[in-house]
This record gives sequence, C-alpha cells and structure tokens, in this order.
Amino acid sequence: MNLNWSDEYKIGIEKIDRQHQYFFTLTNKLLKIVAKREQSHRELLLILNKLFSYTLRHFAIEEAMFDKSKYESAKHHILRHNEMRRKMRGYLRRINKPNANIDKLVTEIARHSVDWLHNHITVEDRLYSTYAHLLETKNQKCLPKKRRKSLILR
Repeated sequence: MNLNWSDEYKIGIEKIDRQHQYFFTLTNKLLKIVAKREQSHRELLLILNKLFSYTLRHFAIEEAMFDKSKYESAKHHILRHNEMRRKMRGYLRRINKPNANIDKLVTEIARHSVDWLHNHITVEDRLYSTYAHLLETKNQKCLPKKRRKSLILR
C-alpha cells in the first residue's frame, strides 16, 4: 500500500501543503515497514518518533496561524489536534510495553495515519484554508495596491 499525494490534498497554503506532503513521505515509510513484516524495534521507533515529532511541530505551526488570523473555528480544530496528540502518546506507551504485539500495533498506526491524513486535510484543514483565503481577500481589498501582499497565508 502506498499513500499518493495529489491535488485533492492541496489546501492552497504553500507552507502547509509542503508539510502535508512530507507527512505522506513519512507515512509511506511506515507503510513500507508494515509491508516488510520484519522491522526492528529500533527502526520502528525511529520512524514513529520522526512522524510524531513532525506532527507536533506541524500542529504548532497551524495553531500559530490560527492565532494570527483569529480563526473562528480554531477551538474545534485544536480539539482534533489534541485527539491526535493523545493517540500518539498512547501508541508510544503501547509500543514500549515488553509484551507489545509490534506487527499489530504498526498496522494500527499505519491505518490510523492514512485515515487521519485524508480526513483531517480534506475536512479540517480545508475549512481553515477557506477562512484564511477569504480573510486574505478581504484584507487585500482594504490596502492600497502598492502594499498588497499576503498577510495571512505565510
């Protein structure tokens, strides 16, 4: 199985789109580990730590954008981020248990990552993108032509 990036996942905020593409890369690495069925515990922890730490950094960037733009649905969106943070902490706890079923756990994490990326980007992140683009358009109309530049979408 492979997760392919397509225009369906673009939300029109370059910085976020690049980060989402990197999530696809990391998730595909995890899917390859699942397909191998012979991963080492160390290899698995490396990719999971990379995926989880990148997720936390990405959420912080998005949430800073919400603050900057005074995003009206930020609270709801951050709740979704917090659910994922809890899920990641749970996976890390489970994987470090001596009797952990690694194959089952890796498959669960991979499935959840694929579902999360698809659903979160196409619903939650797209809602923010629409808001940010509308706000950007409104702000641009209020400025003289010489001063018009992207204020929100950075």
